[in-house]
Amino acid sequence: MPNVVTIRGGLCLCDNCRVWIQDLFHWQIMDGNLTQNITNYFPLIGHVQVAQVPNRNEPDSPGEINYSYIFKLLETLGYQGYIGCEYTPKGNTIDGLGWLRTQWTEH
Repeated sequence: MPNVVTIRGGLCLCDNCRVWIQDLFHWQIMDGNLTQNITNYFPLIGHVQVAQVPNRNEPDSPGEINYSYIFKLLETLGYQGYIGCEYTPKGNTIDGLGWLRTQWTEH
C-alpha cells in the first residue's frame, strides 16, 4: 500500500505515482487562500477534486468557494486535467451534476 503525503491541506502525493491531488474542499478548510496556493503549487497539480465548503455539496451550492472564479483561474493557468466530483449531491445524482451545464454555458 503506498504512503500518502499531505502538503498544506489538500495537496497530496502518493509515493509511487507522480499525480498531485488538489482537494479544494480540504485545502479551503485547512489553509484557505486558494488563489495563491493554486498559483504557487500549479506545476505540481495533476488532479483537482471539488466540493463546496462547509457542507460538501455541489460546487454551485451556497458556501465559501467561488468555483466559477476557481475554474477560470485553473483555465488561465493552463490546467488540462480532470476535475473530480467529491461531493454529496443535495438531491439525486443527475440533478447534482447540473452545475456542469451552468459552468459550460457561462464559459
